[in-house]
Amino acid sequence: MADALRQLQGSMIESVEVITNPSARYEAEGEAGIINIVLKKENQLGVNGSFEVSGGYPHNYGASYNLNLRRKKVNLFSSYGINYNKRPGEGYIERYVTRDTVFHDRTNRNHTRGGLSTHISLGADVFFSPKDVLTFSGLYKYGNGNNLTKLTYTNFDTLNNVIGNTYRQDNENEKENNIEANVSYRKKYDEKDREWNTNLNFNLSDDTENSNISQNSIPSETSSNTEDEWNLLFQSDYVQPFGINGKFEMGLKSTLRDIDNDFSVSEPNRLAVIDSLSDKFTYRESITAGYLMAGNKTGQFSYQGA
Repeated sequence: MADALRQLQGSMIESVEVITNPSARYEAEGEAGIINIVLKKENQLGVNGSFEVSGGYPHNYGASYNLNLRRKKVNLFSSYGINYNKRPGEGYIERYVTRDTVFHDRTNRNHTRGGLSTHISLGADVFFSPKDVLTFSGLYKYGNGNNLTKLTYTNFDTLNNVIGNTYRQDNENEKENNIEANVSYRKKYDEKDREWNTNLNFNLSDDTENSNISQNSIPSETSSNTEDEWNLLFQSDYVQPFGINGKFEMGLKSTLRDIDNDFSVSEPNRLAVIDSLSDKFTYRESITAGYLMAGNKTGQFSYQGA
């Protein structure tokens, strides 16, 4: 979620809505409501766009563009962004155990996290009429991160003298690829707030993390974690207002999800995988659900039921 927000330019946002009593179609978690970010739709004919360059300390650099080509019946849009960051950090934990005997240890941590990320999106809006829009869009994201963590464990005796040090280093490389394709249709009616939205979305991603772990007290290890996932979503929602503030809503949603996760650990000087530390699992999900609900507002109070 944080990565998706970082990729949004301020010039792309039309408004930010706080919905305190969201409809079932938003699938809000908890009771705190949701934030709905509404992106701009360019209405001016011709070519328009924006370009943004950013920089920060320490080591945070980025550039992006947003481009539209609008004709009477078609709007073509594209965006691209690239970002590089490196975030250092440090900390320590001091622990005392005094139940039976005084035991004291300290953990010092130094780490550097970050890497390169980029994304590109292409799409088109087809206007059958001012109130009927069919949208096609595609998105590709790539990330290559390098994370280095150094840990020092220090043990002390009852007189606070150092009796042992353990040094551990974890050098991790993470590569991520994500492809997303979307087709959506929106129909608005002459009656205010009456609309029908249908969406079909496909998402494919793979994430590979490779770590080299070294420690002075045990042999070095390498670990690899590969996660492949795809999601298919179909959703259709209809909103029919009634009275002054009332709304009737109905919808259907169906999802398919497939996850394969493979985690393995081995020693650098041995080709064999350590079975006791490795695992592999597969997850399959298929859910179809529908809803009917109605809501209204009286004075300062709003209510709804499904």
